[in-house]
Amino acid sequence: MEENSNNELLSAIKEFGEKINAVEKDTKASRVAIDEKIKSLSDEQAKAAKDLNEILQKVHHENAAGAPVQVKTAGQTFIESAGYKSMLSGEQKSFRLSFKDAIGSQASNSVSHGSIVAPAQGAFVGLPDGAGVKIQDLIPTVQTASNMVEYLRSSAVTNNAAFVAEAAQKPESAFTFKLENCKVETVAHWVRLTRQAYEDAPLVASYIMNKLLVGLRKTIESQIINGNGTSPNLHGLLTSVSDAATAAGVAKGDTLIDFILKVKNHIETLNYTPDILVLNPAQWTTLSLMKNTLGEYLLGGPAMVAGKSVWGLSVLTSGAVPSGKYILGSLQEGCTIYQRMGAEMMASFEDATNFTTNLVTLRAEERLGFAVEDPNALSAGNFSIPTSS
Repeated sequence: MEENSNNELLSAIKEFGEKINAVEKDTKASRVAIDEKIKSLSDEQAKAAKDLNEILQKVHHENAAGAPVQVKTAGQTFIESAGYKSMLSGEQKSFRLSFKDAIGSQASNSVSHGSIVAPAQGAFVGLPDGAGVKIQDLIPTVQTASNMVEYLRSSAVTNNAAFVAEAAQKPESAFTFKLENCKVETVAHWVRLTRQAYEDAPLVASYIMNKLLVGLRKTIESQIINGNGTSPNLHGLLTSVSDAATAAGVAKGDTLIDFILKVKNHIETLNYTPDILVLNPAQWTTLSLMKNTLGEYLLGGPAMVAGKSVWGLSVLTSGAVPSGKYILGSLQEGCTIYQRMGAEMMASFEDATNFTTNLVTLRAEERLGFAVEDPNALSAGNFSIPTSS
């Protein structure tokens, strides 16, 4: 009896030992697998880092050599087109070129952390140095095939959304809209060049970008800001949006810095997200020169390298804004550009007396409409402090 018990005990101890050995082998195998996986991941990370470094060096060398990496300007696209070359060879007397990306409209842009990011124009069309960000680059753009766009203009919004108990009556919200029409207008201009100048490709490319297409951009910006709505003018922000300064509590004794924060706060209380302040350069200079009692600049001074901003708002300065005026709010939530035709260039030897005088006409043209669907998302008016209570 005792012998059987001893045998059973020895057998159990042996079995237990075998299990311990199996666990140790599994643990060692797991450790080896883990070590191999770590080494594999480490090798992959090193390879990825090496590849990234090679790419960065390649881009750096290409940029250092002055070679374009991706972006091709509209002017370059024009002089490299088959139509331009055919005109030079005498095969055709005129041609038209529509650009893939609209020069006067938003392509891909963002506004964040008080710094305006220039629009990414893509690999086809780029903007020349100094073209600058325009207000239209910060506004949503919708393509349209119509000459007249109907849209709903919001005048009042009552949001009664609420959590409700099961089987309880749901609350009704009230949205007041008015049906409006947005007419698509045409912005265009033209110039004449001598045939000799037209055959000078770099000159033509420069003229297209720095004169014709940038000229369209400047005029579109001015219309979006100031247009009086009488065709062929757009209905601009200063004539479509009311001034919320009084409702925001701007009063005698406030500073212009106070003015901005109060109007921003007022728009935020209406559940919008203001992110932009548009000013004439003179008004931005006035703000930038403001100092505290110690003589320190309130907005950072001349050594500040960050983008223009105040109270978390990105600041866009434009000579198209009349002196003493401002626009503040959310362009993304408040308005839309309706693009009928992106920037188009046309050249012709047969305009007027071009044939007999050996001239060529270059014309730039674009078609678009502009609508403020929700004026409550914005405030625009006089950028000044009341002189009386």
